[in-house]
Amino acid sequence: MKTYNRIFFVLLAFSFMVLWACGSDGGAGNSGSSSESTGSVAVILTDGPADEYKKLLITITQVTLIPAPGSNLNPATVYHSARGCQIDLLEFRDDEFLFTLKHGITAGTYEKIRLYVKDIEPVGGPCEHLEVKLPSERIELVPRGTFRVERGETLALRLDIDANKSIALHQAGQSGMCIFRPVVFVDVEPIDWMPRCPKILKGTLEEFISEDPIKGFQLALSRDRGTLNINLSDTTIIFDDTGNPGDVGDLAVGQPVWVRGKLDAEGHFQATEVAIGDVLVLKGTVDSTIDESDAFTLALDPYQSVSGTLPVTLSSETLILTGCDDKVTKSAITPGMPAWVAGKLSLDRETLQAIAIFLKPLSGELTEVQKDVYHNGTKGMYLTIRTDGETDVVVFLPDTAAIRLVGDGDVPVDLLCPGRQINAVIDAEKSETLDVLTASEVQVQSNHLVGYIDEIDRDERIIYIDGQQIHVQDDAVVLDLRGSGDRLRDFAYLRYDDKISCFGLSACEGNNFCAFVIILIED
Repeated sequence: MKTYNRIFFVLLAFSFMVLWACGSDGGAGNSGSSSESTGSVAVILTDGPADEYKKLLITITQVTLIPAPGSNLNPATVYHSARGCQIDLLEFRDDEFLFTLKHGITAGTYEKIRLYVKDIEPVGGPCEHLEVKLPSERIELVPRGTFRVERGETLALRLDIDANKSIALHQAGQSGMCIFRPVVFVDVEPIDWMPRCPKILKGTLEEFISEDPIKGFQLALSRDRGTLNINLSDTTIIFDDTGNPGDVGDLAVGQPVWVRGKLDAEGHFQATEVAIGDVLVLKGTVDSTIDESDAFTLALDPYQSVSGTLPVTLSSETLILTGCDDKVTKSAITPGMPAWVAGKLSLDRETLQAIAIFLKPLSGELTEVQKDVYHNGTKGMYLTIRTDGETDVVVFLPDTAAIRLVGDGDVPVDLLCPGRQINAVIDAEKSETLDVLTASEVQVQSNHLVGYIDEIDRDERIIYIDGQQIHVQDDAVVLDLRGSGDRLRDFAYLRYDDKISCFGLSACEGNNFCAFVIILIED
């Protein structure tokens, strides 16, 4: 199961208002180095899938650390803007977003994080055209224990929102308003302890750190989220304004730049790739093999700035990645694979010059499962996935591959059956070795049930909702969102007539339901 010994909180409601610009009143991160008595704090946002919504626009105005009693500290502001910064949370369902980083935070012990939110605007879903109500703009993130900002180190606050599981956006009676109640899990850890997947930043080159030679520059983050020191090395790849390989001499103050790399313990960003100028990121599905001119066709997803199909051209330095940071060769670009391409659009040539290609999991409805088969001597199963409602792609899943519920734990193989919505994580190296599109992992989307508990069998860990039998897994998470507090519970806490929201999987045959997450909610 996902680790739930995290901080979590509930946004009880939101008022509706739209601000498109982001502004800073000086509270966002600065580029100064940490002193002996201060550390740095990074705020990172991520999200899970949200099938009902196209966008979830949220305006953040302030992030503040509240000191622990007796610490003799003042509240520490990590970010502040009167106008606020509006972001689309669902933009980061497959990625992480470095919202801001602030140096000079007084070292010491803090007890909670205070988040100020001005507006929310859902696009799509049941409340798109209704007012979304928030009684208070201040949300408290209360951990189970205190946490420390250490001298000279960077603490990461990672806000993880599983929209499918935790967002209950529904019409409140006949009021014409909606109540917004997401559960947000937050990891609070030193940056060195967190998974070190590279981040992508956009901003403006504000000034060079040194000019002879150029060892880095100060980046003003887009949407006025503060500044960050970008360090360059001998291995940093520079792309010029056309998206082709360049060098450090192409950099100039005032340029918009796209940067990929990692935060280090001191809160500096170690760049692996830098692209000059505006970089367009387009999502789609690989629609052809790579031809002799190192180009392939990308069938674009809808609702983007470019539609239809688009030729994508590779250069000698184009980065091709799967998973977190696994570099693969161009042979991994296979028809049927979802891909995000970051590059420069040439209107004259009507092509996209690729800087980086991110090969994504293959998503769709599982329509057929053939178990206990062998492919080139490897035992596994064939999965037929309908990716866009009409195109079937066959993927081989070795017996050694993982099957997991999205955001949660392992799924028994007998729960993998036609009708499931799944993501197949493609292993490019094994696909080439076995000569078939091969998955290293399959992620299964959960089903959702809401209702009142009719009956409880505590010995067998079974509950009933409207006659539906629900088997609560031994390691299932039970969250109680009723009243003013939000608490982790166990199975023994469930009572007859409780209203619950269950997330899990229906049995492939019969009327059983396996619950992995249960949320106790208000009537």
